[in-house]
Amino acid sequence: MEEIKKSKFKIILSDEDKVWLSSEYPSLNIQNKKLSGEICFQRTSDNISILECFNIQVLLKYNEKSMLPKILCTDNKIVNIARELNKKLDDLHINYDNSFCLTIPQKEKGFFENGIFNIRDFFKNLVEPFLYWISYYERYGKSPWGEYSHGILGIYEYIGEDDSVTFKIIYKILKDEKQSLRNILRIYRQRKCICGSNIKMRKCHNGVWQGIKKIKILTCSFLN
Repeated sequence: MEEIKKSKFKIILSDEDKVWLSSEYPSLNIQNKKLSGEICFQRTSDNISILECFNIQVLLKYNEKSMLPKILCTDNKIVNIARELNKKLDDLHINYDNSFCLTIPQKEKGFFENGIFNIRDFFKNLVEPFLYWISYYERYGKSPWGEYSHGILGIYEYIGEDDSVTFKIIYKILKDEKQSLRNILRIYRQRKCICGSNIKMRKCHNGVWQGIKKIKILTCSFLN
């Protein structure tokens, strides 16, 4: 039974997927459980074009929290970029296990046609833009576009900006992210930022504070 449970999280590539991958990224090695090798791309944003290559590995499976497969850099390229920029890896949206933080779970479906995972949209709408972002940051020392903060901070920012979220949606998000609603309700705007800085939260991460404030408001409305 355990093997059956695990199998439903596999990502199965069609023959058409494999042909597309081989054509688009000829140096990528395609196996049943993973993709590995070099991918090269050229992307343009605001008239700034970047041609770059990265060595990556994609594990062809997902989990209950995310429809996206795990992807990571297989050499020290991103580590070296972070070092050159004097940044932590999570400043470049690299997770603790060295995988890429491509987007927050609540936004994933929006990157795919009909909200259903497919390998083309994964590479073109998530992987290439992410690596363009890394490459741009390396060259210019700043982000090419607006972004959510890394990790749970980005979740709070999402809650703060999305007018459609309800208390029930928020409660599920917090449960999935293992965040204590009780602890969140104790946060006040004059306290130091939960990112760990010594700056007041509303000045350091105002978007995070807006999300926390919405959680407070919707919780009070729900309970009353």
